[in-house]
Amino acid sequence: MAQQGVASILAVALVLVAFASFPAVHSIGVCNGVIGNNLPAPSDVVKLYQTKGIDAMRIYAPESNVLKALSGTGISLLMDVGNGALTSLANDPSAAPAWVKANVQPFPGVSFRYIAVGNEVTDSAGQKTILPAMKNIQTALAAAGLSGSIKVSTSLRFDVVNNTSPPSNGVFADTSFMGPILDFLASTGAPLLVNVYPYFAYKGDQQNIKLDFATFVPGSTTVTDNGLTYSNLFDAMVDSIYAALEKAGKPDVKVVISESGWPSAGGVGATAQNARAYNQGLINHVRGGTPKKPSLLETYIFAMFNENQKTGDPTENNFGLFNPDKSPAYSVTFYSWWTRSTPNERPNVYCAKLLDSSAENLHIKRRVVCLVYIHCIRCMQIQPDILENNPRSMAKQGVASMLAVALVLVSLAAFHTECSAHRAANPDGHTKGVHSIGVCNGVIGNNLPAPSDVVKLYKSKGINAMRIYAPESNVLKALSGTGIGLLMDVGNGALPGLANDPSAAAAWVKANVQPYPGVSFRYIAVGNEVMDSDGQKTILPAMKNLQGALAAAGLGGRVKVSTSVRFDVVTDTFPPSNGVFADLDYMGPILDFLVSTGAPLLVNVYPYFAYKGDPQNIKLNYATFAPGITVNDDGNGLTYTNLFDAMVDSIYAALEDAETPGVKVVVSESGWPSAGGFGATAQNAQAYNQGLIKHVGGGTPKRPGPLETYMFAMFNENQKTGDPTENHFGLFNPDKSPAYSISF
Repeated sequence: MAQQGVASILAVALVLVAFASFPAVHSIGVCNGVIGNNLPAPSDVVKLYQTKGIDAMRIYAPESNVLKALSGTGISLLMDVGNGALTSLANDPSAAPAWVKANVQPFPGVSFRYIAVGNEVTDSAGQKTILPAMKNIQTALAAAGLSGSIKVSTSLRFDVVNNTSPPSNGVFADTSFMGPILDFLASTGAPLLVNVYPYFAYKGDQQNIKLDFATFVPGSTTVTDNGLTYSNLFDAMVDSIYAALEKAGKPDVKVVISESGWPSAGGVGATAQNARAYNQGLINHVRGGTPKKPSLLETYIFAMFNENQKTGDPTENNFGLFNPDKSPAYSVTFYSWWTRSTPNERPNVYCAKLLDSSAENLHIKRRVVCLVYIHCIRCMQIQPDILENNPRSMAKQGVASMLAVALVLVSLAAFHTECSAHRAANPDGHTKGVHSIGVCNGVIGNNLPAPSDVVKLYKSKGINAMRIYAPESNVLKALSGTGIGLLMDVGNGALPGLANDPSAAAAWVKANVQPYPGVSFRYIAVGNEVMDSDGQKTILPAMKNLQGALAAAGLGGRVKVSTSVRFDVVTDTFPPSNGVFADLDYMGPILDFLVSTGAPLLVNVYPYFAYKGDPQNIKLNYATFAPGITVNDDGNGLTYTNLFDAMVDSIYAALEDAETPGVKVVVSESGWPSAGGFGATAQNAQAYNQGLIKHVGGGTPKRPGPLETYMFAMFNENQKTGDPTENHFGLFNPDKSPAYSISF
C-alpha cells in the first residue's frame, strides 16, 4: 500500500495541473426458449451467447444439456423450476432437496443467479403454491450451502400492479397474494422478477400510445409525473412497480425485468424494424435505469430464437433475436457505449463515427452525445415449460392497466428532454443509487471484533463485498449464506508452494474454497503488491495452478483468478492517455492469462500518497473529490476533476498500449487515513471515502460505467507497522463505532 509509485503519480499530477482549466455503469440477459423442432444444440446456443457478448441467460426448466454447456462459461443463469413442479415443491418438503440435488448441485461450474418459482401464474390455486414452494427451495439451497449465492424468487406478469395511471400511483392489485411474497424477498435479499412488455400496450391501443413512445425512439411524446420525465413506456411501467413496492412498505426490494421484447412478425406493429428499435433501445437504455431509479436495471430480453411450435397469437413465434439457423432476425448489438470498432480506437473516435452513422441510430446518438458532452450517466442507455404444464400468458400483459398508464401520461405530455431532467437532478453528473463497492477487512490488530460481528456490521451498513488477505476459516464461516461477494488473497507467503507444485494448488482449493459452498467467492488474488523479482516470477505459475485446481473442482467459471498490483506497475502516466506498463515482460503474460480467463486486473490506487508527497502541486480538493481544479488531457480529449480518475484512466491507457483493452480493472484497494500523518484527518478521510463511494458508480471519463472498488479498510488496525498512518485507514474503530461519518 505504501508509497504507490509516488514519482509517477506526482508526474501525473504535475502535468495535469499544468493543463488546468475552468470547468467548461449490470449485464443484460436473453431468455432461451425451446418450443421449437429446429433449434440449435445447447452447446451451439451457448457459443452464440458467448460470441455476442451476452452474459446472462434465462431457461424455463432445468435442462441437463443446457446446464452442461453453461458450465465454466461464467454466463449467469436465471432458471425456472417449471410451473408443473409447483404443487410437489409446495406440498412435499422432500421434493425441494431432491430438486436442488438433481438440478443445481451436480453443476458447480454453472453461475446460478436466480431460481424462479413459477412464471406468470395467474390461477388462484397455482398462486397458493408459489410461496410454500419458494420457502422449501430456499431451505434446500441453504442446507446445500448455496443460499448465499443463489436467490429464490417468482416471475410475475406486469398486471400484478394496478392503478398505474400515472406511474406514481402504482399499487399491487392483490396485497394478500403479493404481501407475503414481498416479505420473503425482503428477508432473503432476492429481487422481484417481473415480465414487462410495452408491445402489448401499443398493440391494444395504437390511437393513444405512440409507436415512438413504445419503442425508445425520440418523438413528440415526452411526459411528466410527480416531477419525473418519461420518454418511453418501458420506464413508466417499471416505475409503477417501484411505486407499488413503496406503498407495500418494501422500497428496497430490487426489481429484475425477467422478460421484455417485441415481435418481428405475426401481428400489428410486429415488424423487424420495430423489433430492432425496441430491443436495441432496451439494450442501450437499461444501463441507466428509470427516472425513479436511475441505476443499472437487470433485464432479460425475450427471446434468443424464433420458436416455431409456440401456440396462440402468431406473434408468439416471432420474438426471437435470431432465427433457428443462428442468423440474426435483424441487426442487434450487445455492447457498452464505449465499444470500439477496433481494439485501439479511442472512445471519442468511436462516438464520432456513431454520430456520423445512419439516421436509424438517432436514438442511440442522442444518448451518446448527452453522455460524452455533459457526463450524464442516465443517458448511457446506449424454455417455457412443457406446454400442458405452463400455458404461457405473455399476451395481454395487463393491457387495461398499461393503457391507463399511457392515456394519463399522454395527457400529461410536456416537452422536456430525458438528459436535461436527469442532469438537473444529478448536477455532478453521476447516477444516484447503490453500486457494488467493497471494503477490505484487515486483521492486523489485537482488539478487533469477532468475524461474526464483522460480517453483521457489513450487512447492517449495506456493504456487499469484502476483501480478506488470507483464508480465515472463521471469516469464511461467518460469510456463508450472506451473499457478500468475496475477494480472497492466497497470502504472499503461499506463492512459492502454489507456483511450484500443482498439487499444492489443488490442496489449497480443497481446504479454502470447496468447504464453503455458501460463500460468494468472486476473485482469488494471487499475490498482493509483490515487488521483488523472485516473488514476481512465482505469480503467473501460481495463478495457472490455482485456475487449474478451480476448474477441476467445477469452479473455474464462477471464481476468477488474478493478482493485486501496485499502481506503479504503470509508468508515463502524464497525461493519463500516455500510460504504459513499466515492465511488459512481467505484465504481458499476466494480461494474456487474464484475457484467456475473463478475469480482471486488480490494482491498488491511492491518491493520498501522491498528495502527501507533493501538496504544493497536488491540491487537496483534486485529491479528495471536492470541487476545485478541472483539468484536460489533450491526448484523449477528456476532462478530469479528481486524481483518482486520472490514475485509473492511465491504467486503461496502459491496457490499450499492451493490446489487451478488454481486460476489466478492479480497484482492489483505495482509501485515506484519518490520523497519523500529513493530510491525515477525519475530515479529509471522510471527504475522500464518501466521494469515492458516490463516484465509482459512474466510473471514469475514459470508462463511464460502474467501477468495482474496494475501500481500505474496515477497521483501524493497531498492530500495523511502518508509517503511523497505516494504523488509521479504518472506516470504523475496533469497537465498531465510526471513525467518522460515512454512508453506503
